[in-house]
Amino acid sequence: MKALVVEDWPQHRPFDELRDAMIAEGRKFDEGSLPLVAYDQLHLCCIGNAGEAACQPKLVRVEKEVRRERFLSMEEYEFKPCEPFLKAQGMYDDVLYAAAALAAPAWDSLSDRQKVWAKLTCIHNHADDPFQRLADAIELLKICSTTCLPGDVSAHYIAKLKAVMSAYPGLLSIERFRAAIADVADNIKDFLPDSEQVLCIKEEIRDFQCTSDCFRVLA
Repeated sequence: MKALVVEDWPQHRPFDELRDAMIAEGRKFDEGSLPLVAYDQLHLCCIGNAGEAACQPKLVRVEKEVRRERFLSMEEYEFKPCEPFLKAQGMYDDVLYAAAALAAPAWDSLSDRQKVWAKLTCIHNHADDPFQRLADAIELLKICSTTCLPGDVSAHYIAKLKAVMSAYPGLLSIERFRAAIADVADNIKDFLPDSEQVLCIKEEIRDFQCTSDCFRVLA
């Protein structure tokens, strides 16, 4: 597999040399010329270093994704011999990250009760401006009452979250607020089957929206 990867890869040209040729021809970097640029120099093709040959950043992102893609479905015994090649290309860390991101669940693939746990855990992690996230968790619990949690259970935790929302920050310190949120999150976690609790262990969600990088995918 290592020989196949190396032999199949296009012969790269020095960035400066290729850029100067592109400018002389009045061309910009595109799908045909980007494969001739080394992976660790691709970012130069869409910034000032490329001069008049600069292309749109989207083209560089696509080229990088294409190069990484062939390694993402490899078994470990196939991937291991490629590591020296990937490191020499400056691709190794990016491939590991892409593989981790691919393995992490997407937000839309989660059950409603997993989403409640994630929202509450996010609030516990950082309690800045929590009220929209609390409102989101309450709305998700309402959905859960008709899909994946007993109605009385959902109603109980909705009432607890509303009480916490009304008491914070005036009557609750941030420590007590975070403790109350963590208590509800832990109780919701207890309702998750083992297959769904994997999320709580890994704490990675591919496209979770958060200002503090909660559930960020790590390579």
